[in-house]
Amino acid sequence: MYSKAECTILDMENNDLEELSPEIFNGLRNLQGLYLSQNKLTNLPEGIFNELHNLQKLTLHQNKLTSLPEDIFNELHNLQTLALDNNELSSNLWRQHANIFNNLHNLKALWLWGNDDLTCLPTLPPSLEGLYLDDDNINSIEIHGLPLCKLNITELGP
Repeated sequence: MYSKAECTILDMENNDLEELSPEIFNGLRNLQGLYLSQNKLTNLPEGIFNELHNLQKLTLHQNKLTSLPEDIFNELHNLQTLALDNNELSSNLWRQHANIFNNLHNLKALWLWGNDDLTCLPTLPPSLEGLYLDDDNINSIEIHGLPLCKLNITELGP
């Protein structure tokens, strides 16, 4: 018999999902990869990822996300890859939630390109090695605690 606890990868891509319940991922304590891309999500409920302590890869690209709860990533200490590209996340979100990535101590790669009006970024974790901003009109970036020689930044505007 199948147990939720045994699941390590969950692919929910390209399903026209418009919303998710806050408890949808409860019990998936061994989940390492969660693929939610190419849906129609506009927001995510607070606490939706709180039980996913082993998650290493989260893809949310090509949705319609306009906002994120400030503590959405707080429990994802093992997350290494986060794809938020091609959404509608604006600089206002990053200004309001400047520390949204603070608890992502193992984050290596972050995709943010293709979002609305991306003129600033939140504080980035020191573990970050790749920041993907292709096609965005970045006017300013505040990078706190990151050695620039370690960070691979792709295309900072036209």
